[in-house]
Amino acid sequence: MRTPEPDPRHQRPVCAAALLALSLLVLPSCALFRRAGPRDLSVVMKKSSLSAREFGAVDFEATFEVENPNDFAVEIVETERILRLQDEPFRSQFSQARRTLAPNSVTSLTVRQTIHGGDVMNAVQRIPEAWEVPASCQLSVHAVHRGLDPNAWYMAEWQGNLPVMLPPSLEFVSLERESLSALQADLHLQLKLTNANGYPLQLRSLAVALTVNDVSFGRIEDDAVNRWIPAFTTAQVKISQAFRLTNRSREVFEVLAHSTDYEVEVKGTALLGFDSPLSPLPIRMAAQGTTRP
Repeated sequence: MRTPEPDPRHQRPVCAAALLALSLLVLPSCALFRRAGPRDLSVVMKKSSLSAREFGAVDFEATFEVENPNDFAVEIVETERILRLQDEPFRSQFSQARRTLAPNSVTSLTVRQTIHGGDVMNAVQRIPEAWEVPASCQLSVHAVHRGLDPNAWYMAEWQGNLPVMLPPSLEFVSLERESLSALQADLHLQLKLTNANGYPLQLRSLAVALTVNDVSFGRIEDDAVNRWIPAFTTAQVKISQAFRLTNRSREVFEVLAHSTDYEVEVKGTALLGFDSPLSPLPIRMAAQGTTRP
């Protein structure tokens, strides 16, 4: 008995249904494949620090982390760092140095700046009444790879405060000789210290090397000055010291005993306190002038 041939008209609906089912399986998998394509980089700010060299100059550092979440390497082609004070650009740095980010890696990028009080004052609109001003630091990177937006920049920002510290100026006023003998000289050194900041400064100590008529007298110091100098104010500082002449050259006695004028030069360090976590800080100072005994 011969088996009848299947009717092709009955097979078409079956084939169509199979193709439809296959397409429904393939489409979601394609969509899933597209979603697993290149992923954007991420940039986060991790830490920052301020360290002072001395009064008037601080080092600022901010560390950012750039993450490449992809299974392939990505190349950074441009980097921009912008430091702002009171929302106004203060310093910027643009680099086209290339850097490769390994697959599934995190790379640290650091922004370092040495900031001087005078530069800050030239940037802000007015002299602040506090020791700090609002600031921000933004890091932006431009990376390239197939599938990444060629125009995209990835960025993160640090926000905080940066110090405004103007070094005070030192002025020589006078050198007075109270008494003089072959063994000892009692001297009074008068100086002026001007605070150009919008906040008070505390003068904690002052030590200077004294030179008169090109003859070194050694150090004069006061470790307990401990006086506040108000904002935008000039204060007089007097340091009295007895010099034992037996320990010094004969030239010191001759200068004090026979000179009609004193050509005075002072160089030293003042220790300054102010309302800041960075306090106290030293500052190098110098002044010169002429006076009569």
